Amino acid sequence: MKKIILLISYTIFVIIVIPSCNWFTAPKNNPPPIEDSKLKLLWEIPYNMVGTEIIATPLLIGDSVVIMSAGKEIYSIYKTTGKIKWKYFVSDLTNIQTREFLTDGKRIYMSHVEDIRAINLSNGTEVWKTPMTNERGNFWTRDKIINNNKLFVVGLKTIYCINVDNGNILWSQNPSSGQYGSPVYFNNKVITTSAQAIIDSKGNDIGTKGIIHWLDADNGDTLFSKPIQGGGHFQNLSIDKTGIFYGGTYFTYGIGASFEAINAETGERIWSYYTPNQAWSYEDCTIAGDKVFVNITLYGTAAFDKNTGALLWRKT
Repeated sequence: MKKIILLISYTIFVIIVIPSCNWFTAPKNNPPPIEDSKLKLLWEIPYNMVGTEIIATPLLIGDSVVIMSAGKEIYSIYKTTGKIKWKYFVSDLTNIQTREFLTDGKRIYMSHVEDIRAINLSNGTEVWKTPMTNERGNFWTRDKIINNNKLFVVGLKTIYCINVDNGNILWSQNPSSGQYGSPVYFNNKVITTSAQAIIDSKGNDIGTKGIIHWLDADNGDTLFSKPIQGGGHFQNLSIDKTGIFYGGTYFTYGIGASFEAINAETGERIWSYYTPNQAWSYEDCTIAGDKVFVNITLYGTAAFDKNTGALLWRKT
């Protein structure tokens, strides 16, 4: 049976926020017209869509914005005029399905369901492409980090170290049998987390437990591991300049949820906001001043005191 791919015309648009505007709550499924708000439409560009919405956050680079469409295209667009600087088309995949991509100022690095690619930032040409055969066509990554000319990427069940110049895999490791969360880098260590099933004496799956892994950035060897207090694993990690990283459990089946602050050097748990009877899923977090702001699936947004772990507020 032949598969039919439906292409739907969508639009990329940029808006300017006018200072001192009054924010409003948009009615569900019926947002107010753009001309009735304090926002001014600067430009818009139609794009093709294959099966999903735009997921990856656009990159603002100099005079341009780089946007990964929900189809098979990447655009570099002059952010003041909307004129397309270049467009990269992925011809050999069904769709892109990329959640995040990043740049080192020279190239853009992005993941697909089957590979990692490097794109020249100046003209959109492909520099290299590295297949991820061990992921069996299910290569999903949320975060990537670059340090010392190395790109560290987490797939479903493997963490990779890739040479940014040529795309060669320098090492790959599977420190556990679980699914991985995003990595951070600190003092020549790559830190990631995994979720593993908890099996009772009768062979029943009764929950998931999270483990944090510290890997040597040079060879991928596991230096040490520490348990997470809540269930699931840390989906995304954020690290501050003092070497403390923050993360919350995702898919907390069976054990409850926790949001934790961990010493990146020693693995010491600084504090943990643990809710054993609530299965919150912490999507990601942002460090700002003395606070950590967290997105929580189905429960809105929360703010924690960065130093004590006290929950300051939570809004749905």
